[in-house]
Amino acid sequence: MNKTFRIEDRVYFATSARKDEIEIIKKVRPANLLVSFALWREKHKDKCLKKDLIQKIDYTPKSIIVDSGAFTFGNIDIGIEEIIETYKEMIEEDGKEFTFEEFSWWWFNEFPEMEYCADKNQFLLFEQYINFILANQKYIDYCIAFDTMGSNETGLLTFKVMQSLGLYVIPVYQAATFLGRKVIQNRDFDVLKYYTDHTQYIAIGGTAISRINGYTKKFRIKSYERYWRCILIIIFIYLVLLTLI
Repeated sequence: MNKTFRIEDRVYFATSARKDEIEIIKKVRPANLLVSFALWREKHKDKCLKKDLIQKIDYTPKSIIVDSGAFTFGNIDIGIEEIIETYKEMIEEDGKEFTFEEFSWWWFNEFPEMEYCADKNQFLLFEQYINFILANQKYIDYCIAFDTMGSNETGLLTFKVMQSLGLYVIPVYQAATFLGRKVIQNRDFDVLKYYTDHTQYIAIGGTAISRINGYTKKFRIKSYERYWRCILIIIFIYLVLLTLI
């Protein structure tokens, strides 16, 4: 048994800004905290992790991860595809090629802070999420890519944008998608392979209990077993190729 393993180093205590939860954290003092943007955002003003969390619990956590809270927001259209298409049309007129690095900085480098502070609700949720992260970046170790339930395409785009902005971002692979009232297994293994090539950690989405018919515990367990087999096969092939080089 690995005696250096400590479960408290790998478990994150999820919290909102509710007063009772803040009081519990202050008493228990967990080393790691998970902050859900969906539970920390306000309609008119972003919360400050230093003032609204760290100072209130009276200690600095070892690690803080910020999650978008996609499960709370539900299956929403965050509008990133439309923004990308608009940008592509704009640069095509100048004869330029599309890159996520230039697109991401074009989108957020000159972010209208005055307009945002005046009325943040006119901005996309993804834009609000990025602004929240950048405003609290000093206290955040990792952030989870803004994902939408069941869609790996959207999650891949947000991951690329956030990574291009220099954020320490963890992508989300959606294990399942929805077809009407049915749940089917996602087979976007090309997306999963991209994540294994470009990041150290991957979050698995679609694991929460759902009211949709067919999304049983047995279904979820079988789905995740297939994904881990896929990852192990990729690792095995990689090791074999290393021996041949």
